[in-house]
Amino acid sequence: MRILVANHTASISGAEVVLLRLLESLRSEHVIAVACPNEGPLAQALDQALIRRTPVPACEASFRPHPVRTPTGIMRICAGGAVLARSARRMHADVLYANTTRAALMGVVARRLGAPPLVVRLHDQLPTTPFGQAVRSVIAGTAAAVIAASEYTARAFNEGLSRPIATRVYNGIDHSRFDPDQVPSANLHDELGIATDAVLLGQVAQITPWKAQDDAIRTLAELRRRDVNAHLVLVGAVAFTGKQ
Repeated sequence: MRILVANHTASISGAEVVLLRLLESLRSEHVIAVACPNEGPLAQALDQALIRRTPVPACEASFRPHPVRTPTGIMRICAGGAVLARSARRMHADVLYANTTRAALMGVVARRLGAPPLVVRLHDQLPTTPFGQAVRSVIAGTAAAVIAASEYTARAFNEGLSRPIATRVYNGIDHSRFDPDQVPSANLHDELGIATDAVLLGQVAQITPWKAQDDAIRTLAELRRRDVNAHLVLVGAVAFTGKQ
């Protein structure tokens, strides 16, 4: 199968880590090309892995309507869609795989320009605003399949649709990296200097409001109020600094 993969950004966060793992597992049996912006760590990782790459305009379009940013984002989505359609024709792609919601919107445009069937990967829940719901309707009405990273994400996408389309497919895991028989667990209690019987909570995610680290902090505070000897470890970094 010939697969054209689309990603709206060349930055790397969880969605791109999952994508790189997926590409490594697919490349031996399928013809793969990735469309993403030219500048950034994802483009560099693809080049290092010798995975064919084609540039598309970066698109950090917000799902919050704005008098300037929204029209600019729409123009970039349309430009990206045109690039995807041309790239799909050149490689005779059988499938267009959008790894992000913004890439999915590019895929919607590409589909209308003759691109092959669109498969969309959902990593996050769309906002429940009218604008977010409009984005969902456009994707649901165009995609041949929508696969979600969790049951919650799939259910939220399907809610209110006349025909549920999103299906939960968990992200792949590198079993060799997380094999408890091969990889010893980190002794964070000793490393952090806390009691071995203390409750240790952890959240691994990029530092951003929609990952809700504030919920984890409030949970810790509530446990402490109940006299639970609990500690919280936040693991992550700020991946995107633009308005979301």
